[in-house]
Amino acid sequence: MHDANASAPDHSGVRPEAFDDDATAHETKTLRAAFLPFWIENPYQSRLSEELGKLGCEIVALSSSGMTVLRRVLSERPKVIHLHWLDPLYESKHPFASMLKLAGSIAFLWFLRATGTRFVWTAHNLTKHENKMRRLDRACTSAIVSLSHAVIAHCESAKSALIAEFTLGKPEKVHVIPHGNYCDIYQNTVSRTAARGQLGIAENQSVFLFLGRVRPYKGVLEMISAFRRHDAPDAVLLIAGKPLNEAAETEIRTAIGDDRRIHFHPGFVADRDVQIYMNACDAVVLPYQNVFTSGAAVLAMSFGRACIAPRLGCMVDWFEDDGALLYDAADTDGLYHSLRRALMPDARLEEMGARNERLARQWSWQTVAALTLDAYQG
Repeated sequence: MHDANASAPDHSGVRPEAFDDDATAHETKTLRAAFLPFWIENPYQSRLSEELGKLGCEIVALSSSGMTVLRRVLSERPKVIHLHWLDPLYESKHPFASMLKLAGSIAFLWFLRATGTRFVWTAHNLTKHENKMRRLDRACTSAIVSLSHAVIAHCESAKSALIAEFTLGKPEKVHVIPHGNYCDIYQNTVSRTAARGQLGIAENQSVFLFLGRVRPYKGVLEMISAFRRHDAPDAVLLIAGKPLNEAAETEIRTAIGDDRRIHFHPGFVADRDVQIYMNACDAVVLPYQNVFTSGAAVLAMSFGRACIAPRLGCMVDWFEDDGALLYDAADTDGLYHSLRRALMPDARLEEMGARNERLARQWSWQTVAALTLDAYQG
């Protein structure tokens, strides 16, 4: 499974070649746009590219390799460069090299802007998670905000945060475009009973799920601690995903201890298995310590699942009070209390899940692509 959180792509999926090289298709294209960087294994970018192509956009896929990008841009001359994750513009093995790389990247992008290239940035995050170069990241993001003709945010709260954080003189250049859903990307044919049978979970158990890459900012250790404070014998916490490293996996196992209610499935989750985990659970837990936009939340909504999440970023806009059990991120007992509420007979988790799926289905990739094309065209 590619990590549903679009803010943290798997960099092993780079495909630097053009997304559509069909000569006949080129005859009908009216606008050439480049994705930088482009990870074809990320369903967010692959689905957006596909739908933009149907609207008359030729999508050029650019890798994060510096000289390769320069040559491709100068040869392809896209009308629009759509920036996504910004760390490839500055990240290098050494701090000084990173500073030089950022200076060169920004200078080149400003040169392209001066020669008529239009820039659009999708703000997947305000800052990179687990960032070791915060000042450089901030400088890069500020430069891109100034450089861009349009900035895409996935909800009104994200738009407000962008305007406040970077003191935008032209707030109208921030376009609110929903995060496309995953309703037709992952298979969804296995029943609840069959999914639970494969995982060794009984029908009468209340199942909480964390699915995706296990990284420190996602609050998995805090989630385990909050869950273990509950003595409900029929509650299950299911954790499925690849830890950051072996040390992180050891930390998780230590935190779980001898609590047999917690099922830990470390490792890559194949696309075909996403439905098994999603359909086995009653609610998806998103215990993030900080969050701006969350593909994992959209994935849960696409499968019709209620969520438990902090009252941060787009979680507020997407869930309000009828799609999730939201808690104050500053409250150290917030997650514990939300888990307790979810275990109550009147929790309405199925109702919340149905509501979430209805909302997610409104965020079709056709709609997202049409709004993105508007941002391209100004």
